[in-house]
Amino acid sequence: MLGQIWLPAVLASLVIAVVVVGGAIQQQVHELLKDFPIAQVTLWDISRLSVYSLPAITGYVVPITFLIGIMLTFGRMAEQSELTAMKAAGIPLKRVAAPVIVLGAVLSAFCFVVQDQGQSWAYRSIGRLFSSELPLRITIDMLPTGAVHEYGGWRVYVGGRDPSGDLRDIVIVQPQEDGQVNSFYADAAGLRSENGERWIELRQGFFIKPSQQGEKLVRIPFDKLKMPIPALPAPPPQADRKSMTLTALFDAERANRQHFETSDEGAMGKFAAGVEWYKTGIEIGDRLSFPLMCLTMSIAGAAMGANSRRAGRSFAFAGCLILVGAYFILRKSVEPMVPLPVSAMILLRQVPNLTIGLVGAIMLGRVDRL
Repeated sequence: MLGQIWLPAVLASLVIAVVVVGGAIQQQVHELLKDFPIAQVTLWDISRLSVYSLPAITGYVVPITFLIGIMLTFGRMAEQSELTAMKAAGIPLKRVAAPVIVLGAVLSAFCFVVQDQGQSWAYRSIGRLFSSELPLRITIDMLPTGAVHEYGGWRVYVGGRDPSGDLRDIVIVQPQEDGQVNSFYADAAGLRSENGERWIELRQGFFIKPSQQGEKLVRIPFDKLKMPIPALPAPPPQADRKSMTLTALFDAERANRQHFETSDEGAMGKFAAGVEWYKTGIEIGDRLSFPLMCLTMSIAGAAMGANSRRAGRSFAFAGCLILVGAYFILRKSVEPMVPLPVSAMILLRQVPNLTIGLVGAIMLGRVDRL
């Protein structure tokens, strides 16, 4: 049975993963190009985003494709009268369905580990790429023109850019610890590097010395001036529910609930605390419900397939649509509208698994009756 199921399940997984990941990558690349110069986004970055997207979709792609494999296998066996022959030979269909259910339980454990550890690692990696790696690649010559930007503690204005890459009408302001500032203006500038060190070469400009109150500003002209480029500090990693493990989510849920219950920040503050508590509870419920979808679909799919009579591929795909549609309709219908204790959140998110699994178990229990 498992040998018949794995091939259509794997093929369906590849097709669905390509479609889902392709859509996610398109959106992420759009966000990248909106915030960063296209020269900074490499094929390696896009490849990594593709890999990082896989753990997030495992929780629902694996159950659905496993169900497709189950339904296609049972549909083919029913179409070729193999199920009828098994019953005539005295082989209980429950025994035929048993390895499918066992594999469903194994896949549920696999999906739980992937979602708890793999997904959190993937979202942390995406966060580092967006908030740390890509910003640190931006150099002064990539800054948009016509606006003031902060770069490594400097304030930098770039008036224009030549086709050769040289900057025009550049202004650099260096704040000092004593509150004074060094100001530089140059008609042109270019980036240079040697032995791993990088600097900016200002040409045809002047330097304005810091002055005390009441003193006259002094301009010191220069033909060329080299200035070492400051290192960009790596921004701190941003906390996100998707990047947390289940243990960290339970800690965050307790903290958010306590904040909500003790908040004295007014109506808006209490509302914001309630939203965070609600979203954390939903995430915990999803982390525990989506992995069990494999076991649920194995029970329901095996029961529906074993009860089929001379059904072909049309029955298989219709059965998949019915089960998956019922699962997500139930999931949406019991979604809470207000924050609840985490135990209630978990129970509500398990309603689709419990309902469809129970119906499948009842059908499976009656499959060998005459």
